[in-house]
Parts: sequence; structure tokens; C-alpha cells
Amino acid sequence: MFADEKSINHPWYKDKMCAGKDWFLRFLKNRDTALRKPEGLSRAIAQGLNHRAVDDCFDLYGIRYP
Repeated sequence: MFADEKSINHPWYKDKMCAGKDWFLRFLKNRDTALRKPEGLSRAIAQGLNHRAVDDCFDLYGIRYP
């Protein structure tokens, strides 16, 4: 983790790799955080998300999926 490499104090659990309860509660209280209604995909993006394009992306990053 970047913060550990730079010896920066942080509120994350190293063993679980997740935020602590205090951090999560502050996140929920943040006024800049808002739920948004999801928008639909544009036609161009939907066409670009075809099976071959997704396979090529996974191959590029060496990710295996079932």
C-alpha cells in the first residue's frame, strides 16, 4: 500500500485491506457524498463493450475469468 511504503499513518486495516469503522462513519457523514441515479450507456459505449473487446482487454492485463 502506498501509505505504508511512505510511512504515512492511515485508518485502514492492513490485514483486511479495508477501512476502519471511524473512516467509514466519517465517509457517510461527508456532505459531498451523494447517491446518484445511474445513467444509461451511450450507444457508442454499448457497441464498444462487445465480447471481443472485453476479451482483448482481459488478455491485455492478463486477467483470467471463467
